Amino acid sequence: MTNKELQILLNDEIDKEKFIYKTYEDEDNIYVFTKLKKFKDIDYDDRYSTVGGNSPIMVNKKSEKFKRVHNLEVPTKLLKDNYKRPTLKSITVGIEKRKYVNFNDVFNFLEINFIKEDETRFTLADVLYEYDYDKENFKFHFKKDQIQNNLIQFLETVNVKSCIDKKGYLIINRIPKNS
Repeated sequence: MTNKELQILLNDEIDKEKFIYKTYEDEDNIYVFTKLKKFKDIDYDDRYSTVGGNSPIMVNKKSEKFKRVHNLEVPTKLLKDNYKRPTLKSITVGIEKRKYVNFNDVFNFLEINFIKEDETRFTLADVLYEYDYDKENFKFHFKKDQIQNNLIQFLETVNVKSCIDKKGYLIINRIPKNS
């Protein structure tokens, strides 16, 4: 079933301000994810909490019956098979598109640059003593200056202003310069 056919089938279920941006399919069902049209080129933006809105719609391929399901009802295998590991390029493109630094941009940068090959899961506790954030700024206290310096260098490449305060915290302005 194409996105156009899904859109017609789900016409009454999908708000007029939304569109189908992602589908996952297994043998029996299609899982349909929607988001607001005004966020068409943006995957996620912290300022708006989420751009997907409602939970996914599960469409039975045979009967074409559908219902809203919780995100946790989407088979994990489908999510894993369709997961694209972030890269420095994808982080940069995301920041430039939305003209804003998401929390996951920083997390992904740290994971890409500092995860050890034998670790199965990276956590912020691996590199930070503590952090805090709001819609305009991040505040990070790093365990190692080198990690902090690498992040500062990366932020400069995407025109994001940062500084270190008197207590040694890295303060990051989430809105890039010239935005």
